[in-house]
Amino acid sequence: MKKIIFISLFFFCQIIFAQFIKGSVKDENDVPISNVSIYIDGSTINALTDEKGNFDLQTSIKTGNLIINKEDFSKVIFPVKDAIGKNLKVTLQKEKLIEEVSLIPYTDRDFERNFSIFQYAFLGDTNSTKILNKKDLLFAVDRKNNIFRAKAKHPLIIENENLGYTIQFDLINFEKAEQTLTYNGNTLFTEMRGSKKRESKFKEQREEAFIGSATHFFQSLFAEKTKENGFNINSVKIIPNPNYPTQLEMDQLNNYVKSQIDLNKIINLDAMPKDIRIISQKTKNSKTALVILKKSISENDYSYRKNGELFLKFDNLLQVVYVTKDQRIIDTLLDSDGETFQILADGYYLDQDKLIFNGTWGNYKISKMLPTDYSLK
Repeated sequence: MKKIIFISLFFFCQIIFAQFIKGSVKDENDVPISNVSIYIDGSTINALTDEKGNFDLQTSIKTGNLIINKEDFSKVIFPVKDAIGKNLKVTLQKEKLIEEVSLIPYTDRDFERNFSIFQYAFLGDTNSTKILNKKDLLFAVDRKNNIFRAKAKHPLIIENENLGYTIQFDLINFEKAEQTLTYNGNTLFTEMRGSKKRESKFKEQREEAFIGSATHFFQSLFAEKTKENGFNINSVKIIPNPNYPTQLEMDQLNNYVKSQIDLNKIINLDAMPKDIRIISQKTKNSKTALVILKKSISENDYSYRKNGELFLKFDNLLQVVYVTKDQRIIDTLLDSDGETFQILADGYYLDQDKLIFNGTWGNYKISKMLPTDYSLK
């Protein structure tokens, strides 16, 4: 299992442009390491160390994490905002691998079935998005708790033919339960090249993926243009649906069904007593209902600014609605659980794992993912 190491900075008395990150990478014996991958997580911005272990990275991004990674060494992560304009001295330690005996290897007969579960949950659109090195995946199934886990021996290489990116995804964690899906990792995007027609199609598909997305919303919020850019925000909460059977009614229905089974009778809706039939029909309704507390709220109702910085803070839930040009409705519920989140100009927000999306954004997967340095042109 990989360790993540945070490094300290060594300052040099030299002038470095604010948009550059420079440094050198050596091993524990002070030997320079070449071909170390240096990139800003989630972006297309990257570099490799030269034969002397030196690197020079130019970036337009001032947020997120700088990833320093090479196979057989422990990964290093450092905040971009603290690395810009500095000269880093990085020491990589040899990786100490811990064997995961509970994981299912590629040769197992269940691999293809598990891979099918994984790729649908992870990628979304499996027609246009493919994992090229699926043999590096390992799976674990906790049947008692109905939890499906995955990890990879090496970064996954993913080709997205729809958006025109090759993605290097260093999968840190993947866990799928009955009602939840969580995964995280570090990503590096590389743009695919092709004919003018193909690249024009990439541009069109990227714009479609961006419009109405979480990044689009947070960029609009930072610019104070959510309504101008087409977003409608409601304050809502979820309550038990009064049209769904109560526990007492469910007990009545279950007792009736059990009595019919005990008598070896076929359960027929038309033959049910009227009160039982009504309860049975009510089970088709959702268990919960969405109640709108306040429609079309202003940005000041769920965000505030302090010392030039923007923060997201709200009670209950936020419903973010966006209608595209072709009348597709993008409808997402934001659950902050009372936390406050800082929103940055590029649409990045801190503590991302604590803000929960339900609805359209919650269903977006790797096939819809754009690099953090993407912008409409």
